[in-house]
Amino acid sequence: HSAIFPSAPGWATSYQKGFQALFVKGPFTVALDRMEAALAVLNAQSQAKSVPVQNPVPQFVFSTTPAVLVTIDGDPAWRPVEGTSYQRVLNTRPLLLRDGTGTIYFHLFDGFLKAPGLAGPWTSAGAVPPDIAKTAADLGKSGAVDLMEGPQDDATGKKPSLASGAPGVIVVTKPTELIVTEGSADLETLPGTSLLYVKNTDANVFLDLTDQQTYVLVSGRWFKAPAFKGPWQYVAARDLPADFMKIPDDSPKENVKASIPGTAQAKEALIATQIPQTAQVDRTQAKYTPELPGALDIKPIEGTQLRYVVNSSVPLIQVPGGAWFALQKAVWFTASTLQGPWSVAVSVSPEIYSI
Repeated sequence: HSAIFPSAPGWATSYQKGFQALFVKGPFTVALDRMEAALAVLNAQSQAKSVPVQNPVPQFVFSTTPAVLVTIDGDPAWRPVEGTSYQRVLNTRPLLLRDGTGTIYFHLFDGFLKAPGLAGPWTSAGAVPPDIAKTAADLGKSGAVDLMEGPQDDATGKKPSLASGAPGVIVVTKPTELIVTEGSADLETLPGTSLLYVKNTDANVFLDLTDQQTYVLVSGRWFKAPAFKGPWQYVAARDLPADFMKIPDDSPKENVKASIPGTAQAKEALIATQIPQTAQVDRTQAKYTPELPGALDIKPIEGTQLRYVVNSSVPLIQVPGGAWFALQKAVWFTASTLQGPWSVAVSVSPEIYSI
């Protein structure tokens, strides 16, 4: 028997002895229902592996100034906000409110931007009517929207403020990736390779001098194009130019090697995905209520026995037994019918792993 630990090869023998010592104390007792549930999940995962993965190409938007992306799932579905004179777009997580004059308000950071239409131009709204602020606060507390307040700065303990300047707003209705650079793209060489990388962005953007293609890594998938303006196409990681394997481990772009098969980083990433991540959820406080922009639209999930609600802003899935599951802010909820009552799920139906 042997053991391999890619992130700590020098400790393999020591770790192996430690694991073997766990089993010399005698057999483990595992509850039958727990074993059956685990086998059901493994079976569903095996089924998922047999289904070809789809890799649709998103739109790519490059901005040389700070910007935020607001993605609407298809055409905007404006619906009245109960108890107010406003409408909001239901098929998006950010808050977009429209008043009677047609002015649209977008909550960002600690305030609002406004525009005559979704295409802009967006400007600071300054002080807004109290009922707009209250509507935003109520919707934010309910979990119905994401107020886009931004992360807290570790050094100052403060969240971003519009007082420091408003970023550009890009509203889209199709899957889109936004890549922001601090000014024009600034290319830097990667020693020992024919690759250049854009160093004035948090994104992973490369230029291969050999084939003159631009490569971008987003959400674990690689895409390439002859220029930023496209046309873009999906490229399997195994088909990347060989020099991507040669990216130095001490370079600023070492992290992309986790998405390049055959590297030590990719092996570590695979191991990391097998380690359960946990978080504490207050089941009495976590709430979910389906919000649909119009009539219920249900379609099957290809390659599975599941169905999903197409016009839901969060994943809303029905399993073969008829039960429903919804995923909101990384918390699973379940109900026997769409009308509820909904509660935090103690476990997730194994069929969902077949997606």
